Amino acid sequence: MTRTAVMAVRAPRSLPGHRIAWLLWCLLPSLVLAHPGHDHGVTEPVPVAANLPTRQPDGSLFLPKSVQRLYGVRTLQVELTQVGHSEHVIGEVVADPNASGLLQAPKLGRIHTTEQGLPVLGQEVTAGTLLAWLEPLPTSLERANQEAQLADLEGQLALLRQRLERLEQLQESAPRQELEDVILQLTSTEARRAAVSRGLDEHQPLYAPVSGVVSQTRLHAGAIVDEHEALLELVDPRRLQVTAFVSDPALIDAVVDASARTASGEPLRLRLIGSGLRLQAQTLPLQFELLGEFPRLALGQPLSVLLETANQRTGVVLPRPAVVRQGGGADQVWVHTSAERFTPRLVRVEPIDAERVLVGAGLTPGERVVILGASLLNQVR
Repeated sequence: MTRTAVMAVRAPRSLPGHRIAWLLWCLLPSLVLAHPGHDHGVTEPVPVAANLPTRQPDGSLFLPKSVQRLYGVRTLQVELTQVGHSEHVIGEVVADPNASGLLQAPKLGRIHTTEQGLPVLGQEVTAGTLLAWLEPLPTSLERANQEAQLADLEGQLALLRQRLERLEQLQESAPRQELEDVILQLTSTEARRAAVSRGLDEHQPLYAPVSGVVSQTRLHAGAIVDEHEALLELVDPRRLQVTAFVSDPALIDAVVDASARTASGEPLRLRLIGSGLRLQAQTLPLQFELLGEFPRLALGQPLSVLLETANQRTGVVLPRPAVVRQGGGADQVWVHTSAERFTPRLVRVEPIDAERVLVGAGLTPGERVVILGASLLNQVR
């Protein structure tokens, strides 16, 4: 190998001129910035989400005015108030006995439909409407007794007809009073025989006992029902009552007002009608009337009933939506501490009625508390 060839193999390759220029252009900014003794200043951070609600490290909430209007936030300046003490009991929806009815089978039989068909759930029915036909199904003993009674009446009719014929033949000499008595007995016996004969096979009509809406039905074509079996229930949904149970009979005399709430939180106004005098499972039943307009309710639906008594207590009265649940399950409210700042506050709450609560501890008179939009504030993270 020649010397020239060896140098050609071992000599490093030189970079092209345009690549060297590109490397110098990339390194120039870092070299300039790294020069000692130069201060290029601090770059100001760009504000992020400046107009969005933000949860602060101390748990408070920054909420711009625009978001407050969007959430529909409303506040109330609180003050101490005296209200009656409330007792919480369990109740349920029942039918008004003066606006409901139950159709029962008068005897053992088979159900037959009418020309209009059998009533269905939710159908409005007027009192006296024909709902179904009942075909009696007498037992073997009942049928034997009816047939024996029918045979006896047939024999009586035969004797009365013979007696009437004899009296008519002796019309001139027979007493008129005796003739009239025989005719009357014959007419009565024929009516009895017709009634017994119809009782064997005649279908019995079943009429609606009251006006209302069908809430429960067991009417089915061809079904065999027992005597006194409940076939249909009619209820007026606009006239319902509530039954509640208390363990202390002395509480009844102290009740001054009552209200209730459904499982979904809808309030109901109640009026105490009366109470029972016999304990049921160590509790005394109270009967209430539902007042005003109320949502759709079902018989047997459980309710939370609040009984307000004459005993007074002091605290801050707030609407129920103002109190929300903390992450751990404790009750809290949002206090408006500045124009765009809200602070959570743990409180001790007692129910007053279906729409209000009493805050016994945790608030100071004069503070502004969120009464609308608290649930939305609670969701900000």
